[in-house]
Amino acid sequence: MAADTDTHIQATFTADYDRIRPDPYRGIHLKNTLEVTLSGVNEVKETNTREAGNLSDNQKGLKILGQKSPDGGSSWTVAGPNRLERVVDQPQSTVTMTIEVTDKSCKFDVQFKLKPGFKEYMFRQIRNGKMGYFTEPKVGSTTCSIK
Repeated sequence: MAADTDTHIQATFTADYDRIRPDPYRGIHLKNTLEVTLSGVNEVKETNTREAGNLSDNQKGLKILGQKSPDGGSSWTVAGPNRLERVVDQPQSTVTMTIEVTDKSCKFDVQFKLKPGFKEYMFRQIRNGKMGYFTEPKVGSTTCSIK
């Protein structure tokens, strides 16, 4: 059960991109929602839900603030006063997510960046869980709220 001191943040972004291979597909519209719960004991609980059309997937995890998980995944880190950052290290790119908190409101930012030498993004596909190759996701909107 969550303690009264837990902070619950919901951060959402939308992005549009195309699948290059396998099975090229144009016009994917992604909605990615992160439910982030910060405890008073350096723990971060996160639920990450991705939706595209009638497909969706979901991942949950509990991590220690600022530490990598045993599977090599990233965790949220404190990037300054009232600022959390998570850098997701993908095979060919990085995704940087930043949550900035002011009083009882927040701002969410998402940046996709290719690693040197790559021309396409490699992500786990929602439709089958296998890796696919995509154009750069163009972030359309972001929202952030504190519950």
